Amino acid sequence: MMEEQLREVKVSVNGVELHCNIKGNGPNPLLCIPGATAPSHWVLSLQLEYFGRSGSEYTVIAFDPRGYGHSKLAPRTYSMTPEHHTKIDARDAHQVMESLGYDKYLVLGWCDGGITAIYLAALFPDAVKGVVLWGSRVRYTEYEVEITE
Repeated sequence: MMEEQLREVKVSVNGVELHCNIKGNGPNPLLCIPGATAPSHWVLSLQLEYFGRSGSEYTVIAFDPRGYGHSKLAPRTYSMTPEHHTKIDARDAHQVMESLGYDKYLVLGWCDGGITAIYLAALFPDAVKGVVLWGSRVRYTEYEVEITE
C-alpha cells in the first residue's frame, strides 16, 4: 500500500486563519485538538501517523487553535468569562470541520484540547459522534456550568 501523505491546509474561520494537518482518507473524520499552545504537528504526530495510515478507517484532522503552531495569533482572552478561550476554540474547530466538508466527526482532545473537545460536544451535539479525552482535566467552576446550560 502507498503511504498516505500529510496535507497542510489553512482554513479561514471567524476572522482568523487556522492551520490543519490532514492525513488519511478513511470514512470517519477524526478531529485532534492539541493542548496549551502545542503545535498539532508535533504533539499529535503519532496520532496522525497511526490513525491516518493507508487503509485506516479514519481521516485525521489535527488543527492548531488561534496562536498555536502555524495558526495566526488572534485576539484571545484567558479568563473565566462566558467566552472562555477553550469555548472560542470549540466554535473555531466546528467551523474548521464544516469548512472542510465534515458535518459529523469524532474528536480527540489532549490537555486543554480536551476541555475544548467537551465544549465542542456540548455546543454541537449533532456533529460530534464521540469524544476521547487524553491527559485532560475535567474541572469546571459553578459559573462555567451555569453559562453552558
